[in-house]
Amino acid sequence: MKFAILRVVYNSYAFAPILDKIRPALRYSLFSFSGLASLIPHGGRVLDVGCGDGLLAVYLKKILNRTQAVVGIDIDKRKIRIAEQLELSDVQFQYRDVAAMPSNSFDVVTIVHVMYLIPLALRPQFLQQCVRVLKPLGTLVLAVNATTPTWKYYFSFVQELIMVKLLGLTAGSTMRFQSIGECEKWIASAGATVSAVTSLDRGRPYSHVALVAQKLSHA
Repeated sequence: MKFAILRVVYNSYAFAPILDKIRPALRYSLFSFSGLASLIPHGGRVLDVGCGDGLLAVYLKKILNRTQAVVGIDIDKRKIRIAEQLELSDVQFQYRDVAAMPSNSFDVVTIVHVMYLIPLALRPQFLQQCVRVLKPLGTLVLAVNATTPTWKYYFSFVQELIMVKLLGLTAGSTMRFQSIGECEKWIASAGATVSAVTSLDRGRPYSHVALVAQKLSHA
């Protein structure tokens, strides 16, 4: 089953140069998209912040056949151009920063492996913007590379170092993972309450964790 899904992912990018076909297939292999998707509510409008080449939207639409509307935004213009060619139903991709998105306009916001690329001092502000665009009681799903266990942290760090600094397959100005405690504090200060912390690293040598939070009704 997993190989069949991998083939769907790879074929979805058949129009792209070889490295741009391999990257999403590799990302799918290294991360539990099924575990992540199980945390994303079925109803409502989804904003995928830092969507890259649109892999999460591909998984939601082509693998899970989700009918909900998805908007993907990213500040990497080249990846957005790739995502725009996917032709997914009820999905839009925009070269745009989350700070430019309207307030209280989405039911769900997803952030998948983006935080570690943002300068540490700007991460609280970034999460504030992500919560701001949520409707009251909307859901935030944040997937991060955590700092524990130590051996998985170092394995993840070396892999991301290769992707960002050596191969240049991921754009970013920094390379620092964050603890779950830091994420919980930033989310709380942004006006949301963490309801679940879920490990997504089973069977994989990576420190992948997802936090699910709800925006306060009065935020």
